[in-house]
Amino acid sequence: MNIKKSNWRQHALLLVLTLFYIESFVGRQIMAVMIEPIKAEFGASDAQMGLLTGLGFAIVFTLTGLSAGRLADKVSRTRLLAASALVWGIITALSGITAGFISLLIMRMLVAVAEAPVTSASLSLLSDSYPVERRSFAISCFTSGATFAAIIALTLGAYWVELYGWRETFFIISTPALFISFLLFFVMPEPKRGQYDDAISSPTSPLQPALTTGFRASTKALLKRKDYRLLVCSSAIATLGANAFGMWNATFLVRSHDLTLS
Repeated sequence: MNIKKSNWRQHALLLVLTLFYIESFVGRQIMAVMIEPIKAEFGASDAQMGLLTGLGFAIVFTLTGLSAGRLADKVSRTRLLAASALVWGIITALSGITAGFISLLIMRMLVAVAEAPVTSASLSLLSDSYPVERRSFAISCFTSGATFAAIIALTLGAYWVELYGWRETFFIISTPALFISFLLFFVMPEPKRGQYDDAISSPTSPLQPALTTGFRASTKALLKRKDYRLLVCSSAIATLGANAFGMWNATFLVRSHDLTLS
């Protein structure tokens, strides 16, 4: 009975975290189908739209990401994500009433701050919810949310932008975040930290020093590993190319092939 109850809680938490991950990525990817209408309304250049959809968000997200991860180590992660979802939803909705390019850019930067804890806190929760032999499956389910988000943003999102306009679309996509915030704050339990760490905390584990001495030791231990350094570099290069293509492909098809957004 306890096992069934535990499994239910695990899967429910995984579902809610994945929904929030999907929601946050929809907010990112939907900008790809908003470039043309926002550019036309504000009279912005392509360089400005690149700042709005890429660099402006990415710099803030990068600078706040490490701090958000450390915060997730110290406070209730479900409460942190609940606050993140609430703020994310409010700021996304406010993006729909911005008066100009600068104010929309500020909103996008604030969205990056609100979104910063999502990945680190979610992966931490999943690591404490699933044993080692099931953890990869749970994380793969979670990360698949990015693909589902792209499908939603570039199909339903394009339809909403074309039918209702980009401002109203911000209101539409902000609504689920408020419901997710409610679930994380009032329904989802906080799993015990480190309850499955025994399997990787043996003295022979290569990460044992990092597990016992904190953030700086963790960073040094990881950076000493050649495979980790190569993984970080390859991920950065892949993300650079994928995001550039993903964000501007719709605009290319609209401008060069006279396609509608939908």
